[in-house]
Amino acid sequence: MKKVFVGGFLFNRRHFHARKDAGVSVVLWANVDDDARTAFPLTPFDISKTGEIFPGALHKDNPGPQDVVVHTTRALLSSLYDTRRLETDEPGIVCEPNGVETNRKTFSTAALWGPDIIGYLVADAAAFEQTDLRTVLTRVSLFSATNGFALRSDNFLTKLPLFVTGRMASEGRYWIRGVVNRTADNGDNFSSDRRFLKECLIFTALAHHNKVRSFAGTDGRKYRNELCFDEGTLASGELAKLVVDHPLSETEKALMSQWAAVQAEAKKVTVAQRFGERKPVYDQSIPWGAYQIAFELNTKHPVTSAKGKTTQVADSPDLNGALRTLSKMLAAYHAEVITPSLWSFGLVR
Repeated sequence: MKKVFVGGFLFNRRHFHARKDAGVSVVLWANVDDDARTAFPLTPFDISKTGEIFPGALHKDNPGPQDVVVHTTRALLSSLYDTRRLETDEPGIVCEPNGVETNRKTFSTAALWGPDIIGYLVADAAAFEQTDLRTVLTRVSLFSATNGFALRSDNFLTKLPLFVTGRMASEGRYWIRGVVNRTADNGDNFSSDRRFLKECLIFTALAHHNKVRSFAGTDGRKYRNELCFDEGTLASGELAKLVVDHPLSETEKALMSQWAAVQAEAKKVTVAQRFGERKPVYDQSIPWGAYQIAFELNTKHPVTSAKGKTTQVADSPDLNGALRTLSKMLAAYHAEVITPSLWSFGLVR
Protein backbone atom coordinates (compact mmCIF):
# COMPACT_ATOMS: atom_id res chain seq x y z
CA MET A 1 0.00 0.00 0.00
CA LYS A 2 1.18 3.49 -0.82
CA LYS A 3 -1.39 5.36 1.21
CA VAL A 4 -1.31 7.02 4.62
CA PHE A 5 -1.62 4.41 7.37
CA VAL A 6 -4.07 5.58 10.05
CA GLY A 7 -4.18 2.47 12.25
CA GLY A 8 -5.06 -1.19 12.36
CA PHE A 9 -5.67 -4.42 14.22
CA LEU A 10 -4.40 -7.98 13.84
CA PHE A 11 -6.66 -11.01 14.36
CA ASN A 12 -6.26 -14.77 14.27
CA ARG A 13 -7.35 -15.99 10.83
CA ARG A 14 -8.47 -19.30 12.35
CA HIS A 15 -11.61 -17.51 13.53
CA PHE A 16 -12.38 -16.57 9.92
CA HIS A 17 -12.65 -20.09 8.46
CA ALA A 18 -8.89 -20.76 8.13
CA ARG A 19 -7.50 -24.15 9.14
CA LYS A 20 -4.38 -22.80 10.87
CA ASP A 21 -3.46 -19.98 13.19
CA ALA A 22 -2.32 -17.03 11.07
CA GLY A 23 -2.62 -13.28 11.04
CA VAL A 24 -5.23 -11.25 9.20
CA SER A 25 -5.35 -7.47 9.48
CA VAL A 26 -8.02 -4.80 9.51
CA VAL A 27 -6.50 -1.47 8.53
CA LEU A 28 -7.79 2.06 8.06
CA TRP A 29 -6.05 3.87 5.21
CA ALA A 30 -6.38 7.52 4.30
CA ASN A 31 -6.74 8.18 0.61
CA VAL A 32 -3.53 10.20 0.59
CA ASP A 33 -0.36 9.00 -1.11
CA ASP A 34 2.55 7.93 1.11
CA ASP A 35 5.55 6.17 -0.47
CA ALA A 36 7.92 6.47 2.49
CA ARG A 37 6.39 4.37 5.26
CA THR A 38 7.90 0.90 5.78
CA ALA A 39 6.56 -0.13 9.21
CA PHE A 40 2.92 -0.64 10.14
CA PRO A 41 2.07 -1.21 13.84
CA LEU A 42 -1.01 -3.32 14.51
CA THR A 43 -2.76 -4.06 17.80
CA PRO A 44 -3.36 -7.84 18.11
CA PHE A 45 -6.50 -9.46 19.48
CA ASP A 46 -7.77 -13.01 19.82
CA ILE A 47 -11.23 -14.47 20.31
CA SER A 48 -12.19 -17.10 22.89
CA LYS A 49 -14.48 -20.04 22.25
CA THR A 50 -17.30 -18.07 23.90
CA GLY A 51 -16.76 -15.08 21.62
CA GLU A 52 -14.90 -12.84 24.06
CA ILE A 53 -12.21 -10.59 22.59
CA PHE A 54 -8.81 -10.60 24.32
CA PRO A 55 -5.73 -8.47 23.66
CA GLY A 56 -2.72 -10.44 22.45
CA ALA A 57 -3.26 -14.15 21.88
CA LEU A 58 -5.00 -17.07 23.55
CA HIS A 59 -1.89 -19.23 23.29
CA LYS A 60 -1.21 -21.91 25.87
CA ASP A 61 2.45 -20.97 26.25
CA ASN A 62 2.70 -17.42 24.93
CA PRO A 63 0.17 -14.58 25.17
CA GLY A 64 1.88 -12.91 22.24
CA PRO A 65 3.09 -9.33 21.93
CA GLN A 66 0.97 -6.32 22.74
CA ASP A 67 1.98 -4.70 19.47
CA VAL A 68 2.89 -6.27 16.13
CA VAL A 69 4.80 -4.31 13.53
CA VAL A 70 4.49 -5.41 9.91
CA HIS A 71 7.49 -4.39 7.81
CA THR A 72 7.82 -4.00 4.08
CA THR A 73 10.51 -6.18 2.49
CA ARG A 74 12.34 -5.78 -0.79
CA ALA A 75 14.39 -8.91 -1.47
CA LEU A 76 13.45 -12.60 -1.29
CA LEU A 77 15.88 -15.25 -0.05
CA SER A 78 16.10 -16.41 -3.66
CA SER A 79 18.27 -13.37 -4.37
CA LEU A 80 21.01 -15.24 -2.47
CA TYR A 81 20.73 -18.41 -4.58
CA ASP A 82 23.82 -19.80 -6.27
CA THR A 83 22.85 -19.62 -9.95
CA ARG A 84 26.15 -20.80 -11.41
CA ARG A 85 26.31 -23.30 -14.25
CA LEU A 86 29.67 -25.06 -14.48
CA GLU A 87 31.36 -26.95 -17.30
CA THR A 88 31.23 -30.09 -15.18
CA ASP A 89 27.42 -29.97 -14.89
CA GLU A 90 25.51 -32.71 -16.69
CA PRO A 91 21.87 -33.83 -16.98
CA GLY A 92 20.75 -35.66 -13.86
CA ILE A 93 17.67 -37.10 -12.19
CA VAL A 94 14.87 -35.55 -10.16
CA CYS A 95 13.06 -36.55 -6.99
CA GLU A 96 9.79 -36.22 -5.13
CA PRO A 97 9.51 -33.89 -2.10
CA ASN A 98 10.36 -36.87 0.13
CA GLY A 99 13.74 -37.23 -1.56
CA VAL A 100 12.94 -40.43 -3.48
CA GLU A 101 13.77 -40.45 -7.20
CA THR A 102 10.64 -39.82 -9.23
CA ASN A 103 9.38 -41.87 -12.17
CA ARG A 104 7.55 -38.89 -13.65
CA LYS A 105 8.27 -38.22 -17.29
CA THR A 106 7.75 -34.45 -17.14
CA PHE A 107 8.94 -31.97 -14.54
CA SER A 108 9.36 -28.22 -14.17
CA THR A 109 12.92 -28.03 -12.89
CA ALA A 110 16.35 -28.51 -14.47
CA ALA A 111 17.64 -32.01 -13.73
CA LEU A 112 21.26 -31.25 -12.93
CA TRP A 113 24.18 -33.41 -11.83
CA GLY A 114 27.72 -32.31 -11.05
CA PRO A 115 30.66 -33.76 -9.10
CA ASP A 116 30.38 -30.83 -6.68
CA ILE A 117 26.56 -30.82 -6.34
CA ILE A 118 25.50 -32.24 -2.97
CA GLY A 119 21.87 -31.17 -2.81
CA TYR A 120 19.03 -29.06 -4.08
CA LEU A 121 17.56 -26.27 -1.97
CA VAL A 122 14.26 -24.45 -2.30
CA ALA A 123 13.88 -21.36 -0.08
CA ASP A 124 10.90 -19.88 -1.84
CA ALA A 125 8.39 -17.14 -0.97
CA ALA A 126 8.47 -14.54 1.79
CA ALA A 127 5.77 -15.70 4.19
CA PHE A 128 5.68 -18.81 6.36
CA GLU A 129 2.64 -20.21 4.59
CA GLN A 130 3.00 -23.79 3.28
CA THR A 131 6.47 -24.13 4.78
CA ASP A 132 6.91 -27.75 3.69
CA LEU A 133 6.43 -26.73 0.06
CA ARG A 134 8.42 -23.51 0.23
CA THR A 135 11.46 -24.77 2.16
CA VAL A 136 12.75 -28.07 0.79
CA LEU A 137 16.17 -29.72 0.87
CA THR A 138 16.79 -32.86 -1.21
CA ARG A 139 19.77 -34.70 -2.71
CA VAL A 140 18.80 -34.08 -6.36
CA SER A 141 16.58 -31.59 -8.17
CA LEU A 142 12.97 -31.47 -6.99
CA PHE A 143 10.60 -32.31 -9.86
CA SER A 144 8.04 -29.61 -9.01
CA ALA A 145 10.38 -26.78 -8.10
CA THR A 146 10.44 -23.67 -10.23
CA ASN A 147 12.52 -21.71 -7.77
CA GLY A 148 15.44 -23.64 -6.29
CA PHE A 149 19.15 -24.10 -6.85
CA ALA A 150 21.92 -26.67 -6.77
CA LEU A 151 23.78 -26.78 -3.47
CA ARG A 152 27.52 -27.12 -4.13
CA SER A 153 30.36 -28.37 -1.99
CA ASP A 154 32.38 -25.15 -2.22
CA ASN A 155 29.78 -22.87 -0.61
CA PHE A 156 26.99 -24.99 0.87
CA LEU A 157 27.88 -23.86 4.39
CA THR A 158 26.90 -20.26 3.65
CA LYS A 159 23.66 -21.31 1.91
CA LEU A 160 22.25 -23.50 4.69
CA PRO A 161 20.97 -20.44 6.62
CA LEU A 162 18.34 -20.10 3.88
CA PHE A 163 17.00 -23.53 4.80
CA VAL A 164 17.24 -22.83 8.52
CA THR A 165 15.37 -19.53 8.15
CA GLY A 166 12.47 -21.28 6.45
CA ARG A 167 12.20 -23.78 9.31
CA MET A 168 11.61 -21.11 11.96
CA ALA A 169 8.55 -22.29 13.86
CA SER A 170 5.36 -20.28 13.46
CA GLU A 171 2.77 -22.95 14.25
CA GLY A 172 0.19 -21.81 16.76
CA ARG A 173 1.49 -18.23 16.81
CA TYR A 174 -0.78 -16.24 14.54
CA TRP A 175 1.30 -13.08 15.00
CA ILE A 176 4.14 -14.88 13.14
CA ARG A 177 2.39 -16.75 10.32
CA GLY A 178 1.21 -14.35 7.66
CA VAL A 179 2.86 -11.42 9.43
CA VAL A 180 6.61 -12.05 9.64
CA ASN A 181 8.50 -12.41 6.36
CA ARG A 182 11.70 -14.12 5.32
CA THR A 183 13.88 -11.57 3.60
CA ALA A 184 17.31 -10.91 2.12
CA ASP A 185 17.01 -7.14 2.48
CA ASN A 186 20.38 -7.09 4.26
CA GLY A 187 21.99 -9.29 1.64
CA ASP A 188 24.61 -11.82 2.64
CA ASN A 189 25.53 -10.27 5.98
CA PHE A 190 25.89 -13.56 7.85
CA SER A 191 28.35 -15.74 5.95
CA SER A 192 31.37 -14.47 7.91
CA ASP A 193 29.82 -15.41 11.26
CA ARG A 194 31.34 -18.84 11.80
CA ARG A 195 29.42 -19.48 15.00
CA PHE A 196 26.11 -18.89 13.23
CA LEU A 197 27.18 -21.11 10.34
CA LYS A 198 28.05 -23.84 12.82
CA GLU A 199 24.61 -23.59 14.39
CA CYS A 200 22.90 -23.73 11.00
CA LEU A 201 25.00 -26.74 9.99
CA ILE A 202 24.09 -28.60 13.18
CA PHE A 203 20.40 -27.88 12.75
CA THR A 204 20.37 -28.87 9.07
CA ALA A 205 22.35 -32.07 9.51
CA LEU A 206 20.03 -33.30 12.28
CA ALA A 207 16.70 -31.99 10.98
CA HIS A 208 13.88 -34.33 10.02
CA HIS A 209 12.92 -31.86 7.28
CA ASN A 210 16.30 -32.32 5.61
CA LYS A 211 15.15 -34.84 2.96
CA VAL A 212 18.62 -35.56 1.54
CA ARG A 213 19.10 -39.33 1.14
CA SER A 214 21.77 -41.79 0.08
CA PHE A 215 20.60 -43.96 -2.82
CA ALA A 216 21.48 -45.49 -6.19
CA GLY A 217 19.93 -43.56 -9.07
CA THR A 218 18.48 -45.00 -12.26
CA ASP A 219 21.18 -43.04 -14.09
CA GLY A 220 23.76 -45.46 -12.68
CA ARG A 221 25.18 -42.95 -10.21
CA LYS A 222 25.43 -43.43 -6.46
CA TYR A 223 24.17 -40.43 -4.52
CA ARG A 224 25.60 -39.90 -1.02
CA ASN A 225 24.07 -37.86 1.74
CA GLU A 226 26.83 -35.36 2.55
CA LEU A 227 24.56 -33.24 4.75
CA CYS A 228 24.35 -35.51 7.77
CA PHE A 229 26.75 -36.29 10.59
CA ASP A 230 27.56 -39.82 9.56
CA GLU A 231 31.21 -40.77 9.26
CA GLY A 232 33.18 -39.18 6.41
CA THR A 233 30.55 -36.72 5.18
CA LEU A 234 31.22 -33.12 4.17
CA ALA A 235 29.01 -31.95 7.03
CA SER A 236 31.10 -33.88 9.55
CA GLY A 237 34.30 -32.46 8.08
CA GLU A 238 33.03 -28.88 8.19
CA LEU A 239 31.83 -29.26 11.78
CA ALA A 240 35.29 -30.46 12.81
CA LYS A 241 36.76 -27.25 11.36
CA LEU A 242 34.16 -24.96 12.90
CA VAL A 243 34.49 -26.26 16.45
CA VAL A 244 38.19 -25.37 16.54
CA ASP A 245 37.27 -21.71 17.08
CA HIS A 246 33.71 -22.24 18.30
CA PRO A 247 33.55 -25.36 20.50
CA LEU A 248 30.26 -27.17 20.95
CA SER A 249 28.05 -25.73 23.65
CA GLU A 250 26.51 -28.02 26.25
CA THR A 251 23.26 -27.93 24.28
CA GLU A 252 25.08 -28.90 21.10
CA LYS A 253 26.94 -31.70 22.87
CA ALA A 254 23.57 -33.02 24.06
CA LEU A 255 22.25 -32.90 20.47
CA MET A 256 25.24 -34.82 19.15
CA SER A 257 24.87 -37.35 21.94
CA GLN A 258 21.21 -37.84 21.04
CA TRP A 259 22.16 -38.24 17.38
CA ALA A 260 24.60 -40.97 18.43
CA ALA A 261 21.73 -42.66 20.27
CA VAL A 262 19.62 -42.55 17.09
CA GLN A 263 22.44 -44.09 15.09
CA ALA A 264 22.96 -46.84 17.67
CA GLU A 265 19.28 -47.79 17.59
CA ALA A 266 19.12 -47.60 13.79
CA LYS A 267 21.94 -50.12 13.48
CA LYS A 268 19.95 -52.61 15.57
CA VAL A 269 17.00 -52.69 13.15
CA THR A 270 16.66 -56.00 11.34
CA VAL A 271 14.47 -57.19 8.51
CA ALA A 272 12.95 -59.60 11.01
CA GLN A 273 11.11 -56.66 12.52
CA ARG A 274 9.56 -55.96 9.14
CA PHE A 275 9.48 -59.04 6.91
CA GLY A 276 10.18 -62.03 9.10
CA GLU A 277 13.79 -62.49 7.91
CA ARG A 278 17.06 -62.26 9.84
CA LYS A 279 19.61 -59.93 8.29
CA PRO A 280 20.68 -56.34 8.94
CA VAL A 281 18.81 -53.46 7.33
CA TYR A 282 21.22 -50.66 8.18
CA ASP A 283 23.72 -50.39 5.31
CA GLN A 284 26.94 -49.10 6.84
CA SER A 285 28.45 -48.40 3.42
CA ILE A 286 26.27 -45.30 2.94
CA PRO A 287 25.69 -42.19 5.09
CA TRP A 288 22.33 -42.04 6.85
CA GLY A 289 20.52 -38.87 7.93
CA ALA A 290 17.69 -38.54 10.44
CA TYR A 291 14.98 -38.40 7.77
CA GLN A 292 16.14 -41.50 5.90
CA ILE A 293 16.39 -43.39 9.17
CA ALA A 294 12.89 -42.30 10.13
CA PHE A 295 11.43 -43.06 6.69
CA GLU A 296 13.11 -46.41 5.98
CA LEU A 297 13.94 -47.92 9.37
CA ASN A 298 11.42 -46.50 11.85
CA THR A 299 8.59 -48.62 10.49
CA LYS A 300 5.22 -49.11 12.17
CA HIS A 301 2.47 -51.69 12.12
CA PRO A 302 -1.25 -51.39 12.90
CA VAL A 303 -2.60 -52.77 16.18
CA THR A 304 -6.34 -53.00 16.82
CA SER A 305 -7.63 -52.81 20.39
CA ALA A 306 -10.46 -54.84 21.85
CA LYS A 307 -12.73 -51.84 21.23
CA GLY A 308 -11.83 -51.82 17.54
CA LYS A 309 -9.57 -48.78 17.57
CA THR A 310 -6.53 -49.15 15.29
CA THR A 311 -3.26 -47.38 16.08
CA GLN A 312 0.18 -47.46 14.49
CA VAL A 313 2.82 -48.98 16.76
CA ALA A 314 6.55 -48.63 16.16
CA ASP A 315 8.41 -51.81 15.21
CA SER A 316 11.46 -50.40 17.02
CA PRO A 317 10.18 -48.44 20.05
CA ASP A 318 13.66 -47.38 21.15
CA LEU A 319 14.50 -45.98 17.71
CA ASN A 320 11.14 -44.25 17.53
CA GLY A 321 11.70 -42.69 20.94
CA ALA A 322 15.24 -41.59 20.11
CA LEU A 323 14.06 -39.85 16.93
CA ARG A 324 11.22 -38.09 18.73
CA THR A 325 13.57 -36.87 21.43
CA LEU A 326 16.05 -35.58 18.84
CA SER A 327 13.27 -33.69 17.06
CA LYS A 328 12.09 -32.00 20.26
CA MET A 329 15.63 -31.06 21.26
CA LEU A 330 16.34 -29.64 17.81
CA ALA A 331 13.16 -27.54 17.83
CA ALA A 332 14.18 -26.04 21.16
CA TYR A 333 17.70 -25.40 19.80
CA HIS A 334 16.27 -23.49 16.84
CA ALA A 335 13.95 -21.42 19.03
CA GLU A 336 16.48 -20.59 21.73
CA VAL A 337 19.77 -20.37 19.83
CA ILE A 338 19.18 -19.81 16.12
CA THR A 339 15.99 -17.74 15.92
CA PRO A 340 17.46 -14.72 17.76
CA SER A 341 20.25 -14.62 15.16
CA LEU A 342 17.72 -14.73 12.31
CA TRP A 343 16.16 -11.56 13.72
CA SER A 344 19.58 -10.00 14.30
CA PHE A 345 20.77 -10.59 10.74
CA GLY A 346 17.42 -9.47 9.36
CA LEU A 347 16.68 -12.79 7.70
CA VAL A 348 13.21 -12.47 9.23
CA ARG A 349 11.37 -9.25 9.97
